[in-house]
Amino acid sequence: MVVAMRQEGIQLLAVEYVDQDPHEQVANLKKHDARIIIGLFYQDIMTKVLCEAYSQGYYGDKYVWMLVGWYHAQWWVEETHLAEQRGERTCTSEQVGLLVDGSISMRGFEVQKDTSKINFNGVYPTAEQIEFYRHLQSQLVTGGACDSYGYDQIVTMALTLNSSIEKVEKLNPPRKLHEFTYSDAEMARIFREQAGKTTFVGLTGEVVFDSYGSRFSNAVIQQMQAWKKEEICVYDRDMKSFRWINEFQWPGGRTPVDGPTYINIPVVIETVSRIVMFSLACVGILVAAVFLVLNIAWRDRRVIKISCPPLNNVIAVGCMLLYSSTFLFGIDLSFLGDCAVGYICQLELFVVCTSISLAFGGLFMKTYRIHAIFSASMKKVRKVRGVTNGRLLGVIGAFVVIDVITLVVWHIIDPIYKTVTYLDAKFDEEEYWKEIWRVPEVTLCTSDRHFHFTLAIYVYKGCILLFGVFLAWETRNVAVTELNDSRYSSNSSLVV
Repeated sequence: MVVAMRQEGIQLLAVEYVDQDPHEQVANLKKHDARIIIGLFYQDIMTKVLCEAYSQGYYGDKYVWMLVGWYHAQWWVEETHLAEQRGERTCTSEQVGLLVDGSISMRGFEVQKDTSKINFNGVYPTAEQIEFYRHLQSQLVTGGACDSYGYDQIVTMALTLNSSIEKVEKLNPPRKLHEFTYSDAEMARIFREQAGKTTFVGLTGEVVFDSYGSRFSNAVIQQMQAWKKEEICVYDRDMKSFRWINEFQWPGGRTPVDGPTYINIPVVIETVSRIVMFSLACVGILVAAVFLVLNIAWRDRRVIKISCPPLNNVIAVGCMLLYSSTFLFGIDLSFLGDCAVGYICQLELFVVCTSISLAFGGLFMKTYRIHAIFSASMKKVRKVRGVTNGRLLGVIGAFVVIDVITLVVWHIIDPIYKTVTYLDAKFDEEEYWKEIWRVPEVTLCTSDRHFHFTLAIYVYKGCILLFGVFLAWETRNVAVTELNDSRYSSNSSLVV
């Protein structure tokens, strides 16, 4: 049974064997928080198990016991009384009955309700026999007695022996039924073949055997309702479906769950926040694009010309890229595969790193240009070397090249992959009986050496920002308003 359950994907928390004292076994089941307990014991041991469960508080609306289907009516009452007579420590029948009520059981055969169809290979019973059969069937349904099943077994043996008479007489040498011995393999083979061919309608329905010699019958699911056994449904083995007779009755009217259910809830940016951030990013991109167009169109005007239009273009492009990274960071990674997440994360790093190099590199190179010019003027040097547009753009290009080399080496040595971080679970109070725990999960990008590469990028970018702050401080006293970007440089560095 254990193997079959595991093959069907049913999770088994524990398998316990009980001899006399079930204290440790019940405690172990309670420790595992097993909600469905299958008890395959005789009545006396089953009563001890249920009593121990009651003593440990291991009962209630959350638990369902599945018992064998052949216990007779009020079996727990009888067993508790017997235990009291033997002087054993036990529970009252009412206490055990709390666990018995609502329990589920199963029997592997139905009752032939239409008794007019009962016949033993064409031999129909008399009215007196039918009345007796109905009595046996009632004992089966209400008390779990197996008399009806045993009656059909006796009929099966009789029909098997009857159909084997001619077969055994044709053996060499010919034999009679009363000559059978357990060492006679030939007669045993005939009995087995004839039993497999036997079919009739008995007290427990149609009696047919499969190729393995097992009774081919439907299964009846029962439940103890108000300490009375009720048929709930029948599993049709041919149709592989259930035929419902009654409904299950559960305490509180709610079907118990087999344990806590943990539902992972992806933590994503709220729709309103996403719309606001995307809108602001679009405004930023639009403003930067307008500045870029104006800077190109009016590049020959004195105010723009003295501010170095090529570096202004680089700053505008860098700002547009930096604003566009908002859309990359707004992508919900929880629904994407590992490969797609890796590429998106690499793209995020590339866009952010290069855009910072372009935007801040352009701003700082402008400031450096002013610093070099005014430093030369203070020294009364007429020609300033190394501040041409080409050289300044070359420095910015070097910043970008360093970014690209760093990210390529990172990707080759330590590829980025998707990881999920689970936060503290929150219990659903609205439907508490379902025991649903909602677990927020955050999808992140990481790698084995993520800290080292990130630290290297931070140090590198930090050095650039410190250099920009230094230039801003050095050019703070420049009197030409169109050239003095020290305030913007310092403010930008502090914001980042």
